[in-house]
Amino acid sequence: INLGQINLAQIELEKIISTSKQPSLIARAWKQLGNAYSRNGEFDEAEQAYTKSLEIKKELPTLNNLVILLQKQRLQALLQAQSSKKGEETENYLARAKSYGSLAKEKASLALSLSQTEQSSSSIRALIEWGELSSTGLSTRQIERGRKLLTSLSPSRNKVFLAINWSELDSEQTKYWLTQAREIATEIGDTSAESYALLELGLLCERLGDLEQALKYATTAQLKAQSTFTFDSLYRSQWLAGRSHKKWGNKKIALANYRNTLTSLDAFNHSFTTISVERRSDFGTEIEPIYREMLDLLLDNPRPARSDLEESLFVFEKLKLAQLQNYFGSNCLEIDRNSPPLEETLAKENAVRLNSIVQDEEVHFILQLPDGRLRHSKAELGKQEITQIATDWYKNLRQTNTNRFKLQAEELYDLIIRPFSKELARIDPKTIIFVHDGILRNLPMAALY
Repeated sequence: INLGQINLAQIELEKIISTSKQPSLIARAWKQLGNAYSRNGEFDEAEQAYTKSLEIKKELPTLNNLVILLQKQRLQALLQAQSSKKGEETENYLARAKSYGSLAKEKASLALSLSQTEQSSSSIRALIEWGELSSTGLSTRQIERGRKLLTSLSPSRNKVFLAINWSELDSEQTKYWLTQAREIATEIGDTSAESYALLELGLLCERLGDLEQALKYATTAQLKAQSTFTFDSLYRSQWLAGRSHKKWGNKKIALANYRNTLTSLDAFNHSFTTISVERRSDFGTEIEPIYREMLDLLLDNPRPARSDLEESLFVFEKLKLAQLQNYFGSNCLEIDRNSPPLEETLAKENAVRLNSIVQDEEVHFILQLPDGRLRHSKAELGKQEITQIATDWYKNLRQTNTNRFKLQAEELYDLIIRPFSKELARIDPKTIIFVHDGILRNLPMAALY
């Protein structure tokens, strides 16, 4: 399983289950089969395997795995609810997500009870899972017990990541546990694990407002991650450095870090064919902001340079691809490299392409002309405002007994088209290709007025 040969592992484990006479061995095989199914994204099969293992022998590691799996199933149901277009179907997915959440909490409570008799890393994992699921968090007694258990463990890679996870729950000693995680990783010579600990220390400093120290940790984390090709912590460390320089106003250095971030993120994504439900559910907070913040930097100018506009369109294209990959849960989607260059197509067809980029604070429009020139317009309203205007317009557009949609359609025309109207009238394009962002993708451009 650890080598990624999931199908082969499943075959061998099924052989053990069907031929062995030892209950303990069969229970372990069911547990490992659950791990294989979970790694393969077959969550229902994994749940059945873990359940069968627990029926033979109630072991804390297996129960912890089941709790983690149930949380993945909950996230998957929520993602399905978001992408569903039917009201009843959406409600069913939401109900399923609620059921998985309740069951996860129930199993986490059982794991917490079993952990009272064990002095192991599984006991700490049970405390961590309960702390994340419980509405009240961990009690003072439970935190004290977790501290003692974690301290008693021998140095290992597992202890490094347990300390990192535990630091999120033990708010009074967050820095202590992250420092411990780094020291343990250094002691055992695990440079990759050390990069994660350094990254978390940097993120902590960022939250506390100490950007100078955050940048130091981010820089060291990058060096450790680069030496071990740990692209997950690498892109996040580069992003932290980019954010720090962005806040200081060092635009040139910040942009360099954001470019490196996207390169490392691509390398990380290429190591997987599928995207985990955890990463898919975190896309809006952990991935998309990287692209959005870089676009803010590139377009932070009343009259952006041509090179900045070109790079903005490149980043925007990468964001759209990332959104598609995240929606389908697969990194196998690629841009068609065999199609003719856009400039060639626009010139041949006498067409223009109008791109919208909807940011939190403003909306940008970039017009690509048949001769390759670019024109830029900026609307001084943010994502929330443009969403409200577009939503109201669409609602009124569907009500045939009102002409209110014409006023709103004119307002949108003034935002999207009018800044380029003279240029469009001069070249008289045969086709306008709209490549929209956010809420504007849902609107029929033919209904502008």
